[in-house]
Amino acid sequence: MNGHCVFNFFWPSTLRRDRRSHAVAQRCYSALTVSFPPWQPAQHPSRPPHLEGRKIQRRSHVTVADQDGKRRLIVAFFDDLNEKLSFLEHLVAKGRCDEARVLCVCYIDGLSNWLHDDPLVLSKNFVVALTQYSGEQIFSLIVPQWLDESLPWRSAPRGAQKHIREAFGSLAVLEAYLPNQLISIVQSSLTADDLGWLKNELWRGSVAMSVYINVRSRDVHWLGAADALVFSQVMFMGNPLPPIDFHMLHRALRTLVAHARKISLNSNNWFGLS
Repeated sequence: MNGHCVFNFFWPSTLRRDRRSHAVAQRCYSALTVSFPPWQPAQHPSRPPHLEGRKIQRRSHVTVADQDGKRRLIVAFFDDLNEKLSFLEHLVAKGRCDEARVLCVCYIDGLSNWLHDDPLVLSKNFVVALTQYSGEQIFSLIVPQWLDESLPWRSAPRGAQKHIREAFGSLAVLEAYLPNQLISIVQSSLTADDLGWLKNELWRGSVAMSVYINVRSRDVHWLGAADALVFSQVMFMGNPLPPIDFHMLHRALRTLVAHARKISLNSNNWFGLS
């Protein structure tokens, strides 16, 4: 053996299949190549007498050098990702807005699956990432009509559908609410079970979910969405919601990348995962 080993577990498993990541990996190859002591045979009766009774020293922990190499790869990965974000702006400048938007929502989607890992409901990962880490309040807003249409009533507590819809009667149908605002209005009309279930499902009626359905899914599965997602009738605190266009999504994506980079470097683990 040559006494060297490349630590593949430093690199997210899904990225190993990304050809473009090869260039990033090359930059840090020296950091990932770790020297080990020469291989030694296991204890055996036929071992030379001078080795009898001597314990073989085995490496059982990750050294400082290993962690430094991992950190350098994390930095290289996010540097490369920021270059991709800059390329999106280049596409827009060249008039390729549709292509830039498709890549933008795909990058948001990919990051969200690392930042919030719900393998059963990927759309929830997308929503949580935009609502919690994008820095844009609009994505958190809940529209009661959208929420009522999307709630999985079959999983609700017995009688919850009737109670929740009656509580929604006190809300303006096409008014957007922050989650805590909506809950504070309806909670007095609901049981504890109803309220707990509703809180867990609020994300389904959010503006972020509308982006997932009408931008991300349309762009990825149906060959294109509109240049901007416009809410012509939805109001928030007396003002119409602003349209969600590429520039807002790109700004949110940059904030997501900055957040992911920060938690990765602070923990020296990919996306803060242990």
